[in-house]
Amino acid sequence: MARVVSVAIRRFKRIELIEIPLGDVTLLIGANNSGKSSVLQAIHFAVSIAQSARLVGEGVAWRNDAFELSFNPAQLLYSPVADVLSLATGGALQEPRPSQIEIEFTDEQGERCTVGLRRGRNRNIAANQRALCELVFRLASERGFQALISTHSRHVLDSMKSRCGVIWLSKGKKIEEPDLNTTAVLLDLGALDSVDYFADGHTRCVVATEDTEKEAIRAVLWSNGFVEDDTEVASYTGCTKVDAAVVLGRFLAEKAPHVRLVVHRDRDYLSPELAADFENRLNAIRISPLLTDTNDIEGCVAKRSPATTSALEVSQRPSSHRRPNQCD
Repeated sequence: MARVVSVAIRRFKRIELIEIPLGDVTLLIGANNSGKSSVLQAIHFAVSIAQSARLVGEGVAWRNDAFELSFNPAQLLYSPVADVLSLATGGALQEPRPSQIEIEFTDEQGERCTVGLRRGRNRNIAANQRALCELVFRLASERGFQALISTHSRHVLDSMKSRCGVIWLSKGKKIEEPDLNTTAVLLDLGALDSVDYFADGHTRCVVATEDTEKEAIRAVLWSNGFVEDDTEVASYTGCTKVDAAVVLGRFLAEKAPHVRLVVHRDRDYLSPELAADFENRLNAIRISPLLTDTNDIEGCVAKRSPATTSALEVSQRPSSHRRPNQCD
């Protein structure tokens, strides 16, 4: 097997372009947020893409020394973050090929292998679900039957809401005059199920995160005074997009006004200007941003320092019988 002698990384997180020579052993050093973890994640991510493509694309032929296919991010064997589209430099993966993430490996014979990732158009999922909806309407008309459908899909809701009755159920009752635009965003986030739970329970603070592994963020929260019994850490895909966070915050404010919303985001690639804009826009609508000072939340655990100067400074009301809760 030929040895890999270098790896080039383009447009991954904060890395615009870097080429690293590789020996039998290569050591990366640098301060926090210098890009060390991003280099390791990029290599791991490239291998994951290649392995996932091989599994998903079994039977797909190579063409002109290229192997290309589309697949759902959920099919990836590994991703450093839940929102794969946010891994591109600037935080938003684009469709044009020149803007794609690229990790290029070069071996000692000079042969190169480039793994690229760019945004797709979600043609398959959305188109297939729209086609299914059309088929239901057509068959119901042609064969004279009635259809009752339940869904968690935004695509199905968008395809059918103007052509049929839509009933939103909550706690065994109908929601009168539901806002279907809000419903669509909550479906996208995966948050529709949890809001009723927060409204009825003893939860006083919801920390929304895109991380599926929650141990690190919980460690940071508990060590900074959040009360475990009062705080729920919930994974919502896309919740760090401000527009989606606004919808979630407003819906919580209406249905569960006693609950304070905190939105966690790893700093990663964000410039100081983008970080300030993220915090200011959320603060303006009384959503507390939890933006890490380090590259990611795991770095905060390693440093044993507060994660940010925003959410962790929400006013406290100390009590004689319990720890203060930043969401008081």
